[in-house]
Parts: sequence; C-alpha cells; structure tokens
Amino acid sequence: VCYYKTVWGQFVYDDVRAVVNNRDVSNPMSFLDLFHHDFWGMDVASDASHKSYRPLTVLTFRLNYVISGFNPSHFRLTNLLLHLVTITMFSHFSRHVIQLNRKWSCVAGMWFAVLPIHSEA
Repeated sequence: VCYYKTVWGQFVYDDVRAVVNNRDVSNPMSFLDLFHHDFWGMDVASDASHKSYRPLTVLTFRLNYVISGFNPSHFRLTNLLLHLVTITMFSHFSRHVIQLNRKWSCVAGMWFAVLPIHSEA
C-alpha cells in the first residue's frame, strides 16, 4: 500500500541510465553478455565500470522490456511483486526459523516491508 502511488510515475533519476539507456536491457545480444556487464551496461572489467554487478536485476529489466517495452508502470509492478514475495519469505523465515509466533512474524514482515532501504522497490 505504501508504494502504490509510485507505480504510475515515470522513470526518474538513475532509472534512465540503468534501464532506458542500458544496452543490456533493449539490445538483442547474447544472454551471457549480461553476466559480463555491470548494472549500468558497461564491461565489468573496464576501468570505467562502476563495478556494481547485478546481473539478475538487469535480467528482470530485460524481461520487462521484452514484455512491455519501456513502460515504467510494468517495471514498477514487477518490482512490487518481487518485493511482496520477499516480504512473504521473510515472514515465513521469522515464523519458522526464528520461531516468532504468528502475530510477531506478521509484525516483522510489515516492518520489513516499509523499511526505507526498500524505497527502490
């Protein structure tokens, strides 16, 4: 609920560089090339590379592009869905591994969901 309004916005700040201008997202190239480039689409071995290596994130960007082009709402809905899956997994983890009761594992999941560190989602 707290991220709902962000779904309908445009690409902002580094979204343009990381998604729209990233050659790994829109150019048809080898799937394996994703694993040789940084988050911004540069060769990770290059001195100019930021060295932020996130191939699975870039893969989700590419899949979003294949499905909907550069529709920012689709990218954000995908991120929100992945965030909800992670929240559910965290709640189950707190219930079954940390052994919190149902009430406290739910509270832990809600707290995890709204942490500011997750604002990118």
